[in-house]
Amino acid sequence: MERFLELLARLDEDIAALTVDELTEARSEIAAYGRELRESAADVEDQDALLADVTALAGALTAIDAELETRATAAAEAEAARADAFSAFGEDEATEELAVDEEPVEEAADEPVVASPALQDIARRRPRVPAPEAVDDAPEVVVAAAVGDDRMGTRFENSDDLARAMFDANRRGPDGSRTVARMALEHPFELGAIPEDNWSVLQEVQRGVQQARLAGQSLTAAGFCAPAEPVYEYFQQGSRDGIIDLPTVTARRGRLTYPEIFNIRDLQVENGVGWETTSTMDADEVEKPCYTVACGDGVTFDVNGYSTCLKFSNFDSQFWPERVTHVNGQAMIAHDHEVNLALIAAIVADGRTTTIIDGHTNGGTWVQLSQSLALHAGFIRSRFRLPLSTVLEAGIPSFVRDALVADHMARDATVQYGMAVAEIEAAILRMGINVQWLYDWQELGHANWPADYDYLMWPAGTLVQLSGGSLDLGVTRDSTLNVANDFQVFTETFDGHAIVGSGVYYVTGVNLCPTGATGARETIACAAGS
Repeated sequence: MERFLELLARLDEDIAALTVDELTEARSEIAAYGRELRESAADVEDQDALLADVTALAGALTAIDAELETRATAAAEAEAARADAFSAFGEDEATEELAVDEEPVEEAADEPVVASPALQDIARRRPRVPAPEAVDDAPEVVVAAAVGDDRMGTRFENSDDLARAMFDANRRGPDGSRTVARMALEHPFELGAIPEDNWSVLQEVQRGVQQARLAGQSLTAAGFCAPAEPVYEYFQQGSRDGIIDLPTVTARRGRLTYPEIFNIRDLQVENGVGWETTSTMDADEVEKPCYTVACGDGVTFDVNGYSTCLKFSNFDSQFWPERVTHVNGQAMIAHDHEVNLALIAAIVADGRTTTIIDGHTNGGTWVQLSQSLALHAGFIRSRFRLPLSTVLEAGIPSFVRDALVADHMARDATVQYGMAVAEIEAAILRMGINVQWLYDWQELGHANWPADYDYLMWPAGTLVQLSGGSLDLGVTRDSTLNVANDFQVFTETFDGHAIVGSGVYYVTGVNLCPTGATGARETIACAAGS
C-alpha cells in the first residue's frame, strides 16, 4: 500500500520523472485496484465518491499510456536516426558472417593489436550473440555462480531448485540469519506476453499467500530474543511562546528613574492652568490664575535577579552528553517562563497600574471579550487624548484564545480551527489592539473552563522591560564538587519592568462562557409611508 501511494503521489507531482518500470508498476497497481472497485461496487454506499475515484484512476491510466506511447515514439525516432547515421559506414561482411555463428578467418599478425579504452567500452556494449537453444530431450542443468551458501559451480537439476535456492538466499537477513520456513501455495495461473497483466497476476498470488489460512502450515512467532536497544537522544519539547513581548531597555546600574509624565486630561482639570472666562474690558477686575509646575522626583524601577543552577555527574558529561544538553536547554526555557510570570505579577502589583472591574455578562466568549476590549480601549484613548489611531497592547491568558475558537465554532458550526484563530486575531487587530496570548499567568488547571479571567491593557511603548544583563558562570568545579565527582552549571539574569507612560490597566472579571451566543436582534419596524 505504501508503494502504491508513493507511485500515485509521484504521478500527480511529475509523471515525467518516473521510469518506464515505475510507470508499468503504477499502471498494474491502478488496474488491479480498479478491478477490486468494480467487484465491490454494489456494496459501496457513497456511489458519488466511488465514481470520482474510478474516474481519477481511469484518468491516471490514460496519462500513463500517453506517457509510455510518447516515450516509445521518441525511442523509435532516436533508433531510426541512429540507423540512418550508421548507414553511412556501409555493411560489414565479416560482422554478418559472425552473426550466423561461423568461425572467422584468423589473420596472422606479428604483434597483437590492443584496442583503445574507448573502443573497448564500445565493444562491451555490443549485443551478444544469443546462445543456441537447448535440445528438448536434454536434461536441464543450471550451474550457479554463487547462491547463498552454495559455492560457485553448484549444479541444479531444474529451474525450480534454483529459484528455491535464490529465495532462501534472499530471505536471509543482513546479519546472516537463516530462513525459518518456506510455504508452498498451489495457484493455477499462467503468465502471458503482457507485462502489466503478469504483474497483476503475481500481485494476486502474493495477496493470496498473505490472506490464505492454510491448515497445517501456520507459523508461530517466537518473539524478540535480542535485548532492547537504548535511545540516547531526547525528544525536545517546550518553547518560549506565550512570554510577554516588551521593548527592552538596558539598565546598566540595575535601576532607572523615569520622570512623571503630565497627561493632557490631568492638565485640563488642574486648578490654575486654564484662563477664567471674562467679558469685561477692564482686565484689572479679573485675576488671571497661573499654575506652578513643580519639580518631581520621578519614579524609580529596579531589576531583580533570577538564577538557575544545575548539578550533573561527570559521568553524564563524559558518557551521556545528550542528557546534559537536553536538561540545560529545557531548564533555560523554564527559566524564561519563570521570569515571565514574575514580570507579569510585578506589573499587576505596580502602583501605577489601574484596576477596572469588568461587568460584561451577556453573550458568549467573543461577545464578552470584544465588548470589554472596545470599552477599555476607548476609555484609554479618551482618558489621555491619544491619537485615534494609537495601537494598544493587550496581554490575555493563552487559554482565552482556545475559548474564543470554541465559541466561534459553536456559533458557526465550523471545523476550520486554524481559520477561526486567524479571523479572531484579525478582528482584534482591526480594533487597534495588538493581542499577546500569555502563558504562566492564570494557569488553566482543570478540565473545565474557568468562570472568568483577567487581562492587561496599555498604550504601546509605555511598558518596557529592563535588562541588566546576565551572569553566566558556565561549568563550575570546586573541591566539594570534585569529591562527589560532580560539576555545576549556573546562570542568573537581571530583569525588571518600567511603566514610562500613563499606566497599565488591569481588567478583571471578564466572563468566560464559550456558548456561541450573541446579543439579541431587534426587529426593525418601519414607519408608515417610509
